[in-house]
Amino acid sequence: MTLDLGAIRENVAESLEGTSYAIESTGWLSKEVSALLQGLLIFFGTCYRFYLNEGRGNWWVFGGAMLCFFFSCLCFLFILVSLVGGIDNTNLPPWDDTYKGDHSDLIMLQVLVYVWIGYPLVSIVTRVWLWWFYDRADNDDKHMAYGPYLSMFKDLSYGVLDTTSKGGLALYVAVKAQWAFSR
Repeated sequence: MTLDLGAIRENVAESLEGTSYAIESTGWLSKEVSALLQGLLIFFGTCYRFYLNEGRGNWWVFGGAMLCFFFSCLCFLFILVSLVGGIDNTNLPPWDDTYKGDHSDLIMLQVLVYVWIGYPLVSIVTRVWLWWFYDRADNDDKHMAYGPYLSMFKDLSYGVLDTTSKGGLALYVAVKAQWAFSR
């Protein structure tokens, strides 16, 4: 997805180059670097969630999990900057025949990328929930408990986020392709 959104950003930036609506470059944060960072983000997030059980266990496990979560969020921040950095919302191209496609591409790019902020927020809420309701308990399985409400919260949250971001991109690309072929 990062490559697709990066390609949309590059196409708009190229189209608006030399106009008063030009998008600032993000320097070394190209779409390829963002794709590499996305792989690292997934690696660190997987270590946090599955290998280190969201930091549930002794202090070494918790520290390693928080370190993985930090690096995952750092990768996420660089990806956000690479995709929406340099876009000035006060200076978007007008909605007319000359810039209509660029305007809608910039709005769509920002909506789909800013929806991603929900993923780390769900992880943070989950970690606080686990600590508050389970990890503070005095029973033997305190680090293994995972309640149905938390599971439902995560399933619903990730379902909405996935549908909005991935489904939104697919729908936008399909509508844009149909519009391009109908001209």
